[in-house]
Amino acid sequence: MIRARLAMVAALIAAPIVAAAAPQASRPNVVASTYDVRLEVLADGSLDVVESVALVVGAKSITWFERSVPDRRTDGLTNVTALMDGQSVPVAIDRRNGLKVRWEFSPTANTTHNFEIRYRAVHVLAREIDGPRLLWTALPRRHTYPIESAEISVFAPAGSIATYVGASGGDVAPVTPERQGVVIVGNALKSDRAITVDISFAPNSIAPVEPQWFVDQQRQREMMPAWFAGAAALLVVGIGILVMLFARLPKPSTADAFAVPASEGSVPPALVTLLMSRGQSNSWLALQSAFFRMVRDGRLVVEKRGERRWFKMPGFSVRLGDASGAVAAHEEWILGTVRSQGGATDLRRLTTGFSRRQRAFLKQLTAEATDRGWIDPERQRARRGLLATGFVLMAAGLAGAGAVLLLAERLGPAPIAIPGVVFFTGVIYIVVSSAMSLLSEAGLREALRWQAKVVELKDIVKNGVSGQSPKDFERWFPLAIGAGIGAKWLKAFEAQLIQNGADIAWLSAMGSPADAAASLGMMVAISGASHSGGGAGGGGGAGGGSSGAG
Repeated sequence: MIRARLAMVAALIAAPIVAAAAPQASRPNVVASTYDVRLEVLADGSLDVVESVALVVGAKSITWFERSVPDRRTDGLTNVTALMDGQSVPVAIDRRNGLKVRWEFSPTANTTHNFEIRYRAVHVLAREIDGPRLLWTALPRRHTYPIESAEISVFAPAGSIATYVGASGGDVAPVTPERQGVVIVGNALKSDRAITVDISFAPNSIAPVEPQWFVDQQRQREMMPAWFAGAAALLVVGIGILVMLFARLPKPSTADAFAVPASEGSVPPALVTLLMSRGQSNSWLALQSAFFRMVRDGRLVVEKRGERRWFKMPGFSVRLGDASGAVAAHEEWILGTVRSQGGATDLRRLTTGFSRRQRAFLKQLTAEATDRGWIDPERQRARRGLLATGFVLMAAGLAGAGAVLLLAERLGPAPIAIPGVVFFTGVIYIVVSSAMSLLSEAGLREALRWQAKVVELKDIVKNGVSGQSPKDFERWFPLAIGAGIGAKWLKAFEAQLIQNGADIAWLSAMGSPADAAASLGMMVAISGASHSGGGAGGGGGAGGGSSGAG
């Protein structure tokens, strides 16, 4: 009871302390207690700017303060001076891409410092139809510290202000001393919140000089339709060339062809994979189908090493088999790869080697299809030309975009449409080249026969393997791999393989029928995993910029 009362008393005593400490803990280390800006509109349309910042620094010391002012919508920023606490200190002034002033000083904490920057923004007022206009972001658009209070004072020659449009981010109070002007007040401005001044002046009352930035902006706006028209013309020409190219290519006809399913053994499954992909094979599926066909035919032998334990998969070794006889050139390529690894190797190592060299395998496979008359050489040349042209256009587009960005201040953003269209046309050429069929008429007819056979295999997977035997699994497994349904084909026959798979000699090397079925699934997974590894008033105003301390 006494302990409970003591705890209650302690809580009552601690509550005010915690409440008082909470605001202190949540207060940022650096805060601008005041940020005052004085804008003096000159007769020539320029702006004399004085910015004064009272920076309150907490317990964590800082060594620098920075203010950046962009020169957008000005003819330059000049007459720059900077003070700290009314004194000159080391200041770095960078005039690239506007104005950047950085005060550097000894570490300071638990104090307040006053920073002041003065500069002239030359010819800021835009010459609009209703008269000159001032659009100026008086505070940094991005500031890493909160601003507790801000006051923007704008003064101009008497009688020149026609309309005060408003200030985004602050409240307005008009002032009329010797000259006409306004005062804008903002409170509790969080990070990245600024105040933008928008004032219209009476015609011919001020700013007789037309700013060069305004002239450039008008010229850019006038040229914009021409840039877009040029870009559209380039796109039409690029697509027109593509259409003309395809109009010249031979058009194979298969109108009288019958999709009679092909029979096993007439064509190696890797070549079938190439045919079904219109001559642009998924080389990895083709390589897998050739590999498993050679395992099935005894030209390669796969043996399991070790057992599966917890998350550890068993290993598999691959060695040359005893089967003899003629083999296709792409199969000889696979045998050569195994021989180069000593005639026996690990499955993972072998598939990694396949993955790195599959481009060479595809080249060999395509040469075989061409010799059989299934690949159209003219379409091959057209594809290579499209691919090369596409990459050249993309490179030219990127180079052109870089040049336009360098000249953006003078030319504006519209010219980017030209290199953009060039780059986009290059992308179109590459996509079309990757999608176009390379097959001749004979190749298309052969592909139809094998597509019909693959449809049969998919129906078996979908409807069940009733009436099929493990021999049917063995016969069509390499083709199923090439068609991308190898795992589903294995799953459909799994029960039959476990019951009657002992009759398949190449599976017996992997252990019991149940182990062999599981091992075959792991082999498919391992080989797949090895591969997968491998206007004048438009837009924002002048001024703004950023500020920070640290």
